[in-house]
Amino acid sequence: MKRIVVTLALGIAVSALQTATAQTILVNSWENSVEGWGTLEANWTSGGFSTTTGVTQGSYSWILNAAGSPDYGAALGGTASTALTADLANAASVSVDVYATGFSYMQWDLTLNGGGLGYQSTDGYTYSQSPVIGTESTLTFTIPSSFRATLAANPTIATSLNFQIGGGNPGTVYLDNLVVTEVPEPASLALMGLGAVGLVLFRRRNS
Repeated sequence: MKRIVVTLALGIAVSALQTATAQTILVNSWENSVEGWGTLEANWTSGGFSTTTGVTQGSYSWILNAAGSPDYGAALGGTASTALTADLANAASVSVDVYATGFSYMQWDLTLNGGGLGYQSTDGYTYSQSPVIGTESTLTFTIPSSFRATLAANPTIATSLNFQIGGGNPGTVYLDNLVVTEVPEPASLALMGLGAVGLVLFRRRNS
């Protein structure tokens, strides 16, 4: 019977580990301000801010216009900071909400600049994320563990986020809710697991 109880407890502990919710950090929501971001090539220009379209966080989204088909070059970039280096050193992913209109298709790539990495793509320049045109989309870029290790080893070197964008036809993009999702802390997960084991054993002992 003890073996059954311990097995059940371990199963609950594993389930707790698997369902743990990682912490998210809001990096930008472009609340009527570019918040340190800007366009990196002439094809892209800022169109101000919207309170109606593409708003998923706060009260505004940032409007960006492409005069021609995006050419897969560096299109948008943010301000470098050591705070961002620290956030990315423990980041499982970076996501951004995108509402795109006018384009026939789009492909996005996230690059990190600084933090001991130099200028590197998170997905090897495969442009793995594509918004559905005319629909609110969340693009999510996985941060490789090797990137996290390099960033953690270089906390005094500032890092910035940059988006490279390819696609067809001119169009407009609304950006909002740029978020870093952190890797769950091992210590917290261990405590959750031990708590689950202890709860089952306590109930068994007092039943």
